[in-house]
Amino acid sequence: MVRGGKLVCMLLRLALFALLTRLFSLAGVRVGHILGSRTSFFAGGSVMTPLAGLFGSVFECGVLSAINAALVIWRWGVPVGRVSTYGIPSFFAALYWSTPSFWTRFAVPVICMLLFYFHPVGGEAFAYTLYWLIPMAFYVFRLDNLIFNALGSTFVQHAVGSVIWLYTVPMSAQAWLSLIPVVARERLLIAAWMVCVYLVAQLGYRVWCYLARYLPCIPYLQHPSRGA
Repeated sequence: MVRGGKLVCMLLRLALFALLTRLFSLAGVRVGHILGSRTSFFAGGSVMTPLAGLFGSVFECGVLSAINAALVIWRWGVPVGRVSTYGIPSFFAALYWSTPSFWTRFAVPVICMLLFYFHPVGGEAFAYTLYWLIPMAFYVFRLDNLIFNALGSTFVQHAVGSVIWLYTVPMSAQAWLSLIPVVARERLLIAAWMVCVYLVAQLGYRVWCYLARYLPCIPYLQHPSRGA
Protein backbone atom coordinates (compact mmCIF):
# COMPACT_ATOMS: atom_id res chain seq x y z
CA MET A 1 0.00 0.00 0.00
CA VAL A 2 2.83 2.39 0.86
CA ARG A 3 4.55 1.75 -2.47
CA GLY A 4 1.26 2.14 -4.28
CA GLY A 5 0.67 5.48 -2.55
CA LYS A 6 4.13 6.72 -3.52
CA LEU A 7 3.53 5.67 -7.12
CA VAL A 8 0.21 7.53 -7.22
CA CYS A 9 1.86 10.66 -5.76
CA MET A 10 4.65 10.46 -8.33
CA LEU A 11 2.19 10.10 -11.20
CA LEU A 12 0.13 13.01 -9.90
CA ARG A 13 3.23 15.20 -9.70
CA LEU A 14 4.24 14.21 -13.23
CA ALA A 15 0.75 14.93 -14.51
CA LEU A 16 0.65 18.30 -12.73
CA PHE A 17 3.99 19.49 -14.09
CA ALA A 18 3.22 18.17 -17.56
CA LEU A 19 -0.11 20.03 -17.46
CA LEU A 20 1.51 23.27 -16.31
CA THR A 21 4.20 22.94 -18.98
CA ARG A 22 1.49 22.43 -21.58
CA LEU A 23 -0.47 25.44 -20.30
CA PHE A 24 2.63 27.60 -20.53
CA SER A 25 3.08 26.46 -24.13
CA LEU A 26 -0.56 27.03 -25.03
CA ALA A 27 -0.35 30.49 -23.51
CA GLY A 28 2.48 31.25 -25.90
CA VAL A 29 5.03 31.86 -23.13
CA ARG A 30 8.35 32.40 -24.85
CA VAL A 31 11.15 33.34 -22.49
CA GLY A 32 13.59 34.28 -25.24
CA HIS A 33 15.43 33.23 -28.38
CA ILE A 34 17.85 30.32 -28.14
CA LEU A 35 21.39 31.59 -28.61
CA GLY A 36 20.19 34.46 -30.74
CA SER A 37 18.19 32.25 -33.08
CA ARG A 38 15.12 33.87 -34.65
CA THR A 39 13.24 30.61 -35.12
CA SER A 40 13.90 28.68 -31.89
CA PHE A 41 12.65 29.85 -28.51
CA PHE A 42 12.85 29.01 -24.82
CA ALA A 43 9.25 28.05 -24.10
CA GLY A 44 7.46 27.69 -20.76
CA GLY A 45 8.95 24.24 -20.23
CA SER A 46 12.35 25.87 -19.74
CA VAL A 47 10.90 27.31 -16.55
CA MET A 48 8.64 24.48 -15.37
CA THR A 49 10.86 21.44 -15.90
CA PRO A 50 13.80 22.64 -13.73
CA LEU A 51 11.39 23.40 -10.88
CA ALA A 52 10.38 19.75 -10.88
CA GLY A 53 13.69 19.14 -9.14
CA LEU A 54 12.26 20.80 -6.03
CA PHE A 55 9.52 18.21 -5.67
CA GLY A 56 10.54 15.08 -7.54
CA SER A 57 13.19 12.39 -7.81
CA VAL A 58 15.91 12.14 -10.43
CA PHE A 59 13.69 9.75 -12.38
CA GLU A 60 10.81 12.23 -12.37
CA CYS A 61 13.14 15.00 -13.53
CA GLY A 62 14.21 12.82 -16.45
CA VAL A 63 10.64 11.98 -17.41
CA LEU A 64 9.58 15.62 -17.27
CA SER A 65 12.56 16.68 -19.36
CA ALA A 66 11.56 14.15 -22.00
CA ILE A 67 7.96 15.40 -21.88
CA ASN A 68 9.16 18.98 -22.25
CA ALA A 69 11.27 18.07 -25.28
CA ALA A 70 8.35 16.21 -26.87
CA LEU A 71 5.99 19.15 -26.29
CA VAL A 72 8.47 21.58 -27.82
CA ILE A 73 8.80 19.40 -30.94
CA TRP A 74 5.05 19.03 -31.24
CA ARG A 75 4.12 22.64 -30.46
CA TRP A 76 6.87 24.58 -32.22
CA GLY A 77 7.93 22.10 -34.89
CA VAL A 78 11.55 21.94 -33.75
CA PRO A 79 13.60 19.34 -35.68
CA VAL A 80 14.00 16.10 -33.75
CA GLY A 81 17.77 16.38 -34.19
CA ARG A 82 17.78 19.37 -31.86
CA VAL A 83 15.62 17.82 -29.15
CA SER A 84 18.65 17.39 -26.89
CA THR A 85 18.95 21.18 -26.72
CA TYR A 86 15.67 21.18 -24.78
CA GLY A 87 15.53 17.93 -22.82
CA ILE A 88 19.08 17.42 -21.55
CA PRO A 89 19.75 20.98 -20.28
CA SER A 90 16.40 21.02 -18.48
CA PHE A 91 17.27 17.69 -16.85
CA PHE A 92 20.54 19.06 -15.46
CA ALA A 93 18.76 22.22 -14.31
CA ALA A 94 16.27 20.05 -12.42
CA LEU A 95 19.12 18.06 -10.89
CA TYR A 96 20.57 21.32 -9.61
CA TRP A 97 17.42 21.79 -7.52
CA SER A 98 16.96 18.17 -6.45
CA THR A 99 20.55 17.12 -5.67
CA PRO A 100 22.65 20.00 -4.27
CA SER A 101 25.91 18.10 -4.64
CA PHE A 102 29.42 18.85 -5.89
CA TRP A 103 28.69 17.01 -9.14
CA THR A 104 25.57 18.92 -10.12
CA ARG A 105 26.63 22.37 -8.93
CA PHE A 106 30.38 22.43 -9.56
CA ALA A 107 31.55 19.54 -11.73
CA VAL A 108 28.97 20.00 -14.50
CA PRO A 109 29.89 23.67 -15.16
CA VAL A 110 33.61 22.78 -15.11
CA ILE A 111 33.12 19.97 -17.61
CA CYS A 112 31.07 22.26 -19.85
CA MET A 113 33.79 24.92 -19.74
CA LEU A 114 36.43 22.36 -20.72
CA LEU A 115 34.32 20.98 -23.57
CA PHE A 116 33.72 24.51 -24.80
CA TYR A 117 37.39 25.46 -24.58
CA PHE A 118 38.66 22.42 -26.50
CA HIS A 119 36.28 23.04 -29.39
CA PRO A 120 37.99 24.95 -32.25
CA VAL A 121 35.37 27.69 -32.25
CA GLY A 122 34.64 27.60 -28.54
CA GLY A 123 38.30 28.15 -27.69
CA GLU A 124 38.18 31.50 -29.47
CA ALA A 125 35.05 32.52 -27.58
CA PHE A 126 35.99 31.20 -24.16
CA ALA A 127 34.90 34.44 -22.47
CA TYR A 128 31.33 33.31 -23.17
CA THR A 129 31.74 30.53 -20.57
CA LEU A 130 32.60 32.85 -17.68
CA TYR A 131 28.89 32.90 -16.83
CA TRP A 132 29.25 29.32 -15.70
CA LEU A 133 31.47 30.39 -12.82
CA ILE A 134 28.30 31.68 -11.15
CA PRO A 135 26.85 28.30 -10.03
CA MET A 136 30.35 27.21 -9.04
CA ALA A 137 30.72 30.30 -6.83
CA PHE A 138 27.31 29.63 -5.27
CA TYR A 139 28.47 26.12 -4.36
CA VAL A 140 31.84 27.20 -2.97
CA PHE A 141 30.35 29.97 -0.82
CA ARG A 142 27.33 27.85 0.17
CA LEU A 143 24.81 30.36 -1.17
CA ASP A 144 21.60 28.38 -0.99
CA ASN A 145 18.22 30.09 -1.18
CA LEU A 146 15.44 30.46 -3.72
CA ILE A 147 17.02 33.26 -5.76
CA PHE A 148 20.54 31.78 -5.80
CA ASN A 149 19.19 28.35 -6.70
CA ALA A 150 17.12 29.79 -9.55
CA LEU A 151 20.16 31.58 -10.93
CA GLY A 152 22.46 28.59 -10.47
CA SER A 153 19.95 26.25 -12.07
CA THR A 154 19.43 28.40 -15.13
CA PHE A 155 23.17 28.89 -15.68
CA VAL A 156 23.78 25.13 -15.46
CA GLN A 157 20.96 24.74 -17.97
CA HIS A 158 22.68 27.35 -20.12
CA ALA A 159 26.07 25.64 -19.85
CA VAL A 160 24.81 22.23 -20.94
CA GLY A 161 22.63 23.67 -23.70
CA SER A 162 25.44 25.85 -25.05
CA VAL A 163 27.87 22.94 -25.29
CA ILE A 164 25.30 20.83 -27.13
CA TRP A 165 24.59 23.73 -29.48
CA LEU A 166 28.31 24.34 -30.03
CA TYR A 167 28.90 20.76 -31.19
CA THR A 168 25.75 20.48 -33.31
CA VAL A 169 25.08 23.92 -34.85
CA PRO A 170 27.77 25.83 -36.80
CA MET A 171 28.42 29.30 -35.35
CA SER A 172 31.37 31.65 -35.51
CA ALA A 173 33.34 32.77 -32.47
CA GLN A 174 32.20 36.33 -33.12
CA ALA A 175 28.57 35.21 -32.98
CA TRP A 176 29.13 33.54 -29.61
CA LEU A 177 30.85 36.60 -28.19
CA SER A 178 28.08 38.88 -29.44
CA LEU A 179 25.60 36.89 -27.35
CA ILE A 180 27.29 37.64 -24.02
CA PRO A 181 24.99 40.59 -23.14
CA VAL A 182 21.97 38.68 -24.47
CA VAL A 183 22.69 35.76 -22.13
CA ALA A 184 22.65 38.00 -19.06
CA ARG A 185 19.18 39.34 -19.87
CA GLU A 186 17.86 35.95 -20.91
CA ARG A 187 19.07 34.09 -17.80
CA LEU A 188 17.89 36.75 -15.39
CA LEU A 189 14.47 36.57 -17.05
CA ILE A 190 14.28 32.77 -16.78
CA ALA A 191 15.43 32.87 -13.14
CA ALA A 192 12.80 35.51 -12.37
CA TRP A 193 10.14 33.32 -13.98
CA MET A 194 11.27 30.39 -11.82
CA VAL A 195 11.04 32.45 -8.65
CA CYS A 196 7.61 33.81 -9.56
CA VAL A 197 6.19 30.41 -10.52
CA TYR A 198 7.53 28.88 -7.31
CA LEU A 199 6.08 31.64 -5.12
CA VAL A 200 2.69 31.38 -6.83
CA ALA A 201 2.71 27.58 -6.41
CA GLN A 202 3.68 27.94 -2.76
CA LEU A 203 0.89 30.45 -2.19
CA GLY A 204 -1.61 28.17 -3.90
CA TYR A 205 -0.50 25.24 -1.75
CA ARG A 206 -0.90 27.26 1.44
CA VAL A 207 -4.36 28.41 0.41
CA TRP A 208 -5.35 24.83 -0.34
CA CYS A 209 -4.04 23.63 3.04
CA TYR A 210 -6.00 26.40 4.75
CA LEU A 211 -9.21 25.54 2.92
CA ALA A 212 -8.72 21.81 3.46
CA ARG A 213 -8.99 22.38 7.21
CA TYR A 214 -12.61 23.42 6.70
CA LEU A 215 -13.61 20.86 4.08
CA PRO A 216 -14.84 18.31 6.69
CA CYS A 217 -17.24 21.01 7.95
CA ILE A 218 -19.10 21.02 4.64
CA PRO A 219 -22.17 18.74 5.07
CA TYR A 220 -21.92 17.19 1.61
CA LEU A 221 -18.37 16.00 2.31
CA GLN A 222 -19.16 14.41 5.65
CA HIS A 223 -19.29 10.68 6.06
CA PRO A 224 -22.89 9.32 6.11
CA SER A 225 -22.39 8.02 9.66
CA ARG A 226 -21.87 11.62 10.84
CA GLY A 227 -25.43 12.65 10.13
CA ALA A 228 -27.78 14.03 12.68
